[in-house]
Amino acid sequence: MGSIFYMERNGQKYAYESTSVRVPGRKNPKTIKTYLGRVDPETGKIIPKESRSRPKEEYAKHYGSVRFLDGIQKDMGIFEDLDEVFTTLAPNIMGAAMALAINPTSMDSIHYTVENTVIRETMKLRGTLSPSTMGTVCEDVGGMINTMDRFFTRRIARSSSGFFSLDLTSVSAYSKMGGWAQWGHNRDGEDLKQTNIAMVTDGDGIPVMFRMLPGSIADMAVMKDTVRDMKDMGCKGRMVMDRGFESATNVSALMDLDMDFTMPSNVKAEPIKKLMSKAIDELKASSSFAFPRGEGVQVCGV
Repeated sequence: MGSIFYMERNGQKYAYESTSVRVPGRKNPKTIKTYLGRVDPETGKIIPKESRSRPKEEYAKHYGSVRFLDGIQKDMGIFEDLDEVFTTLAPNIMGAAMALAINPTSMDSIHYTVENTVIRETMKLRGTLSPSTMGTVCEDVGGMINTMDRFFTRRIARSSSGFFSLDLTSVSAYSKMGGWAQWGHNRDGEDLKQTNIAMVTDGDGIPVMFRMLPGSIADMAVMKDTVRDMKDMGCKGRMVMDRGFESATNVSALMDLDMDFTMPSNVKAEPIKKLMSKAIDELKASSSFAFPRGEGVQVCGV
């Protein structure tokens, strides 16, 4: 143990310990000075210096975006329907959907968004949706076709819309996507195979169901089977679609299915020109004018 000595600065006395240490190769020892603390002026005792511990590390996670999305899904009953049909998979599906809504990315990068937000805490996830977890989730859900249809049925039952819209969109891919990716008309002009998705939304634009289709399928070829599936799942009301579905076959199929529908057509097409010629007198009547959403249009029965 070394000797204790004192130093005074600004009216305050401080205590130090001096220790001599021999250093190989040196004749004289080395003196090491260690600060012990300040001296209490009344008692003369040394008040030890306070040890400064390293501050605790704290992490902040993004909360607002998750809170916002969770409020929306609760209003729409999305997790309630997922939990009813997918049971234990529901939290992972909902968590992945939230992560992709916040930061659209690949499936193997979802866990970064989960780690930086309160998705895990909100959905009570067991992990952070790692790439291996998402691979298992996608494989499981992809093999649950009947379960997905039950989910679609519940979503359709929640809608009070008077009409449903059908459209076809394509997704380009470098992979074969289990045989779904095929060569077809690529809307994005990419030299890639693609898969098609027939998406159905209600009158508020909320998706209620979809169908995966091979990439070589054209709009006109998906109508009958998709509409039949829609009716089986409870879609009631008018079907609205774009001109990509216009064909005599589709019109006939919709009529056979006893489905009300609205399908735009080319005014220069011969059948349309004949129908318009027959409707000239009716179009002159004031009863042919309508003002949906404040815009004037002319309508007539055919």
